[in-house]
Amino acid sequence: MAEHLQTLRPLTQDQKTALDPRTDEDVLHEARVRFHEASEWENDERAQQYEAQKFAAGDHWPQWMLQQRSLPGQEQPSLVIDRIAQYHNQIINSYRRNPLGIRVRPKDTSATPQLATILEGQLRSIEAESQADIAYTTALSQAISTGEGFFRLTLGYENEYSFTQKLTIAPIYNRFAVYCDPASTHPAGLDLDYAFLVSTMTHAAFCAKYQKQPVDVGQWAMYPQQDWVTRDQVRVADYYYKVWENKTLFQMPDGTVLEKMAGVEVPEGWPTRETLCPKVYGVTMCGYAILEKTTWPGSHIPLVRVEGRRLDLDGKARRTGIVQASSSSQLAYDAYRSAEMAAIALVPKAPFILAAEQVSGYEDLWNKANDAHLAYLPYKAFMNGQPMGIPPPQRQAVEPAVQAITQAAMMAAQDIQATVGQYEASVGAPSNEQSGAAIDSRKREGEQSTAGFTANLAWSIEACGRQILDILPRLYPGATALRQVGKDGNVSIAPVNQRLPDGTPDPQGQQLGQGRYECVVSSGPSYDTSREMMNERLGILLGAVPQVAPYVLDLYTGSLDIPQAEELAARLKTMVPPEALAATEGQGNPQTQLVQAQNEARQAQQQLQALTQQMQQMQQQSQVATQQVALLEQEAARLKTQLSDKARDLALDMQRYKWDHEISIQENMLKARELDLKYGIEGAKLAQTATEFDVTQANGMTAEE
Repeated sequence: MAEHLQTLRPLTQDQKTALDPRTDEDVLHEARVRFHEASEWENDERAQQYEAQKFAAGDHWPQWMLQQRSLPGQEQPSLVIDRIAQYHNQIINSYRRNPLGIRVRPKDTSATPQLATILEGQLRSIEAESQADIAYTTALSQAISTGEGFFRLTLGYENEYSFTQKLTIAPIYNRFAVYCDPASTHPAGLDLDYAFLVSTMTHAAFCAKYQKQPVDVGQWAMYPQQDWVTRDQVRVADYYYKVWENKTLFQMPDGTVLEKMAGVEVPEGWPTRETLCPKVYGVTMCGYAILEKTTWPGSHIPLVRVEGRRLDLDGKARRTGIVQASSSSQLAYDAYRSAEMAAIALVPKAPFILAAEQVSGYEDLWNKANDAHLAYLPYKAFMNGQPMGIPPPQRQAVEPAVQAITQAAMMAAQDIQATVGQYEASVGAPSNEQSGAAIDSRKREGEQSTAGFTANLAWSIEACGRQILDILPRLYPGATALRQVGKDGNVSIAPVNQRLPDGTPDPQGQQLGQGRYECVVSSGPSYDTSREMMNERLGILLGAVPQVAPYVLDLYTGSLDIPQAEELAARLKTMVPPEALAATEGQGNPQTQLVQAQNEARQAQQQLQALTQQMQQMQQQSQVATQQVALLEQEAARLKTQLSDKARDLALDMQRYKWDHEISIQENMLKARELDLKYGIEGAKLAQTATEFDVTQANGMTAEE
């Protein structure tokens, strides 16, 4: 085989302690027996698939027919007009337009949707880093052409200076480099007990790579009845095989199932049972020497089969593609088109009917009549001066059956379409359909007849996803962060297997290996196609219901094929209500939390602005009230001053009246004394009476004031 496959990676310390304990001789003997068994079992199957691959490569004519058509003097054209390739490309391009995607779902109560999302993102990350589309389309192309294709899982380091290992989905370009366990019946090969991946090398390249002595290789080549080492080449094989180990399981009262270790007693009443568990080993070998050893961390052989059309015949699986069924019709089409070409080309070469004497001396010119462009062809009309009496040479006109041959070629082309299951309209030929919906419906009808190929690829991708889910907990047993790739291509990092300070698993974190998960493969338009469709549909929605703009405007802008569309969408996303984001992205999404925080900050800022305006209004009202209070205080002070002035004037008036009254009393007393002196005692009494009257009158006036 021309292809040299990637060899197994160096062992880590934990793998070195878990190698197959058997001797190299036992492993090699088992490998040689199994390889012979697999090659003998697949001999007929591989032969028919090899012929189909040759046919798909353009080798349509059998060798015996080419030899007959190449005999001297009987040469015939042998055209190769491949009509099958367009249907092959139609199936491949249909898959590329609607690729298959892996989804991960929880399978039991211990599994969580959050970890399922992380695992799904990790699967997409592995596919992206591996360029898994190359592996998928290569295997699908092989299945379409020959009936069977393969791709594989490999385990290597991230780079030359890293100790971190990663899984890779790698293509296998040569389908015939794979030899499988004959007992396997699963379409994707999940039940394989062993498999070989072989390549061939020259003696010099083999010795240089694996540091072997040429004398040893020469000695192996002398072994009889073997084809591992020949005089010129060495067959190198990556041999994967399962070893089934007996184990005892027991179930705890809480339902936890554990493996019984040596020296451990299971409490009475706990259920136990025996089981067989597979362990996968791998060696790189050349038939008589083991070159490298490893232990595969998964429970399945890391080779994935992609089937074409499968039939079980006499206990054997016969896998075919579109070539086997349509090769006869294709060969008939080539033959009819070749015959049509020959018939048309021979029309000007119809033989001349003439007498030999007529061209005597002109043989060279007449021999060139069918090959050279001659202005005229001379002939002899007289012999010995006498007319020959025969007409001039003329061609024997024969009408070839070109129309019948063309009709037969058209029928052969229709046979090809019938055997493949797709007709001209399905691959873009003009048809009676005029509307776009009718044309798409016609294409879908054609795709349905070949949808089994992509459905089989879906089984294989699902099997690959199951293997990866089985390996990830063993590949990353400690705390780490897994790279996530979203459906839209966005990349993020998710921590898993986080530990508390005391070393116990974090109950709030996501723990690999906790719970069971399943893979589901679904097909649909590519991301770019879906983006265009979403843009169109959202545009219609926004035009019909403008009220939904705050909820979908960021999605609509992000789907536009314009520069900085993502930046515009990120800005518009801050306007989305938090409850809408939480409903679609979840409360625990960091991006959602960031947008919610931005929305809350924006709302808080709006509230702060409203409060600031209210406070400013209150301050203005307070200033007006203060001014009014100041005016009132001024008015009160003025009134108080007026009152104080009036009180002072009243007090002065009272004092003045009192003084006047006292003066009046004094005056009256003086008058009384004068009267007393003048009139005596009667006068004094009269004065006393007057005084009392004045006092009474004065008291009455005071009370009135």
